[in-house]
Amino acid sequence: SIQIHRLVQAAVRGWLAEDPEREERTRRQAHLVLAGALPSEALEEDHPTVRQRFAELLPHLEPSQALLNTDARVCEWVIRQVRNQWRIGDHRAAAALGRKALDTWQVSLGVDHPLKLRLAAQVANPLRSLGRFEEAHALDADTLQRQREQLGEDDGYTLMTARNYGADLRSLGRYQEAYDVDSRTYELYVNSPHFGPDHENTLRAANGLGVSLVLSGNPSQALERATETYQRSRQALG
Repeated sequence: SIQIHRLVQAAVRGWLAEDPEREERTRRQAHLVLAGALPSEALEEDHPTVRQRFAELLPHLEPSQALLNTDARVCEWVIRQVRNQWRIGDHRAAAALGRKALDTWQVSLGVDHPLKLRLAAQVANPLRSLGRFEEAHALDADTLQRQREQLGEDDGYTLMTARNYGADLRSLGRYQEAYDVDSRTYELYVNSPHFGPDHENTLRAANGLGVSLVLSGNPSQALERATETYQRSRQALG
């Protein structure tokens, strides 16, 4: 990495501050450079390269005021950074960053903007992991309703939130409701031309449905579902 002496940094900041428009333009260009350094989505989320890159990007996110930038490429960085913090187990940091971004985007983008809704779904994950089940449920319920209205019931991002919503209901002990939601979500995945019965996300939905079957008192059906999911997973994923 390149390091710039602090005196040079101070001189550059002073030069930029002399012209607010130039300062803002330079800041936004810096945001795009940083967002352009995101790891490829073709890599597994737990790949060492992915984790290392997000670790390098994180210190620049808030100091650069990236949360104020509504460019879709920068928003994508924020969403994936929140998800990565959750994936590596830094749940409190993920929830804090996500909440701060949500508060900002609700004003700058609007409550129904697709990017804001994607972020909200990611913020619910660390909340659930922290045991803040009511908060996660409330956030996912609102997000799911808005995504269904804005994107449609069978949209990929809507279905992802629906899977999470089923997990929220299970966490709250509302097992029959979870089964109803998971059953519908799985059906939509199977019948979707974008997913189908052997897609990785469909198999994840099937796994959630199996858990809800057990918890709602249907162990034999759960075993059948688990067996089929296992067989399909081996064939499709190895």
